[in-house]
Amino acid sequence: PCLVVFTSDHGEAFGEHATFQHTKTLYEELVRVPLLVRGPGIKARVIDERVGLIDIGPTILDVFGVDTPAAFEGQSLVPLLAGRGQPLERPLVVEGRLRRAMYLADGLKVIEDERRKTVEVYDLTRDPGETNNLFDRDPARSDTALATLRAFFAAHTAKRAGYRPVYKP
Repeated sequence: PCLVVFTSDHGEAFGEHATFQHTKTLYEELVRVPLLVRGPGIKARVIDERVGLIDIGPTILDVFGVDTPAAFEGQSLVPLLAGRGQPLERPLVVEGRLRRAMYLADGLKVIEDERRKTVEVYDLTRDPGETNNLFDRDPARSDTALATLRAFFAAHTAKRAGYRPVYKP
C-alpha cells in the first residue's frame, strides 16, 4: 500500500498572545498543526480526537503491518482513520526551550515555563483561545495537572551519564 502523510512541525503566531513567529510559546496557534493522512481504505473525515505527531510513527508501522516497538510512546491512529472511535491512552505532551505542556483527559492543558518560572492552566473545552489562566483560580485542578506534567517529565527525561540538556533553566 501507499500512504501519504502531510503535517508540520509547528504553527505560527500572528499576534495571538502578543507574539509573532514561532518558538516563543506553547499556545495552540504554535502547537496545533495540520495532519492529513491518505491511503487505501482511508475515507476523508475530520477526527475530533486530539492526536500528536508522536502518533505518526506507530500509524505508519500499523498500516504496513509492523508492530510498534515498545519504546515508542505514540499510538496508531489506524482505528480512528477507519472511523472506529478509540480513545487514545498515551499522554500528549509538547516541549521546547524550557517550556513544556501536557493535555489532560478532562480538557485541561497545563503549560510550565521553567525559565520564567510560570505555570498556566487552560480549560480548552471552555476556553480554546487560552485567555483565562486557571492556575490561581482553580487550584485543585491546576495542582493535579501540574503534578501530572512534572511526573511525566521526571520519568521521561534523559538521565544517562554525560547527557546535558541543550537548554537549562
